[in-house]
Amino acid sequence: MSVEGMVIHMVHPAERIKGSKSNLLEGKRIILGITGSIGAVECVRLARELIRHGADVIAVMTESAKEILSPESMFFATGKPPITKLGGGVEHVTFAGEEEAEKSLLLIAPATANTIGKIATGIDDTPVTTFATVALGSGMPILIAPAMHAAMYRNPAVVKNIEYLKELGVEFIQPREEEGKEKFPDVETVFLHVLRAFRGGQGSGVAALVIGGASEEPIDEMRVVSNRSTGKTASEIAKALFVEGFEVALLWGRTTTPPPKVGEITGFRRVEELIKLLEKMKGREFHFIFMPAALSDFIPESREGKIPSGGELLLRMRSAPKVLNLLRDLFPSAHIVAFKAVGGDDRRVMERKAMRYIKEGGADFVAANMLKDVKGESTRITLYWRDGALGSFEGDKFRVATALVKAVMEKAGG
Repeated sequence: MSVEGMVIHMVHPAERIKGSKSNLLEGKRIILGITGSIGAVECVRLARELIRHGADVIAVMTESAKEILSPESMFFATGKPPITKLGGGVEHVTFAGEEEAEKSLLLIAPATANTIGKIATGIDDTPVTTFATVALGSGMPILIAPAMHAAMYRNPAVVKNIEYLKELGVEFIQPREEEGKEKFPDVETVFLHVLRAFRGGQGSGVAALVIGGASEEPIDEMRVVSNRSTGKTASEIAKALFVEGFEVALLWGRTTTPPPKVGEITGFRRVEELIKLLEKMKGREFHFIFMPAALSDFIPESREGKIPSGGELLLRMRSAPKVLNLLRDLFPSAHIVAFKAVGGDDRRVMERKAMRYIKEGGADFVAANMLKDVKGESTRITLYWRDGALGSFEGDKFRVATALVKAVMEKAGG
């Protein structure tokens, strides 16, 4: 065959990364509306992250956005020519009409105050605002990530426009506060909001509490008694609850990574600080309480100043209060999920300890694992309740957390 007769099928590089992280967004289309905020420079990274989770991404850009970010950059990022002008293809109807509403989502990130105001008042004189007009009419989910100076974000007119759009069902992603600006949120936070919007989870509007991280009990003003907990399990549980639609509150001890930005976050260091925070929360209705926190069983007698180094040191320690028992007293209607990590190789020991937690500790469920099953980003957890094991879940921690949350919801009727 001659070269002229050959058909060459070229695969865009964006297709090669599709689904490389997960298939959580497989079959979903995200229309990424980009406006004239400097935050637009983050859109290449955002688009490619969404594609790595299986999504199809189509960029729609305003003229102002093109002055900050090249359309060719978005072509590279998505594998599809961005829409910068509406024409005879009626792209706004083709991609945002009623027939596309169930499998697609309009994500405007970043969104300027100008664009937010136009959407709120029905002005559609840019490709992005025209897409928003159609999406509002077709019932397509809309996510907006504002990015602007803090003074603009606080402007009463902007605040009013945001509140009005929320009343219409538009979801807003809280910007990242930094240097007097409301900046583009981190990519993971945007991804979690996208996943939540598509899931339409059972937990919509229901409150859940996650207690995570390690406690630190002071020996002196420099040294503490703590443990090796990273807080990763708590972080993934909080994300999974958020994606399922819950309103999440987090009580956060020491962790190796920052807590996920999926709800109100309150920090603690000592077990007694945590107890005071919980007592202040008494009366709040939490449907679920997950407690993967690694709390000290003992509290040392703390000394002022810094104990001199050298020689022997004898620590006198007392038993720490049992937070699990307190949770049952403070939140009698909550479904409480405790966590238990067990050393050794005998899974029968793990089961006995988990069931004892349920019978004596006040937990409704116990998520138990062998320490040997935790390997980097992967883990294996077995979920128990009063009648025994409900199942085991294995894989990366977000997948395990998601399966765990769904199993608890199903059994608790949540």
